[in-house]
Amino acid sequence: MYVRALVLALLLALTALFPIGAGAAPAPPPGNSGAAQTCQKGGYTQLEGVSGGQVVRFTSMQDCLTYAAHGGVLQSRVQATLVKTVTYCDPCVGLGGRGFFYTLVGTGLKPGTPVLLDYQNFGDYAGFGIIYTVVGQLIGTVADDGTFEYAGASLCGYAIGLTATATTAANTTISSGNPTPPCS
Repeated sequence: MYVRALVLALLLALTALFPIGAGAAPAPPPGNSGAAQTCQKGGYTQLEGVSGGQVVRFTSMQDCLTYAAHGGVLQSRVQATLVKTVTYCDPCVGLGGRGFFYTLVGTGLKPGTPVLLDYQNFGDYAGFGIIYTVVGQLIGTVADDGTFEYAGASLCGYAIGLTATATTAANTTISSGNPTPPCS
């Protein structure tokens, strides 16, 4: 009887120390397999991250995987745009004649960078027609969210070939194009 009680006590002690099922390892934490799938097959070209307030662009699948593996959050890449819209009028309210109003709208730009405007200006000074070129006129700075908006106006024949340039979040230059306003 004494031996039985001793064996039973030993079994209870062992069960307390090693509960049934204790050999099963806890489930591993979720990995970055979702990020791996997103980065593969050229997917990294459509993704970006943000680190220290700067946009991170990936040049390879490995860059993308490494960024995600170190806790970086992947997001769809914002395509940079700088669009110029021109509206003609005759007469133009506020301009005193035929002219145009234009707007520039940008997205995906590098915050805090300048937006510059280039154009040719025709002026009639004392009966002499003079054309001069303005390059790099600062018209504003990109907002913290990477956007930019600007509106301007000109009489026909005074400012032609308006072109705006800005820096994208990926540190490349983008242009609004250069259509000459058809004010003939």
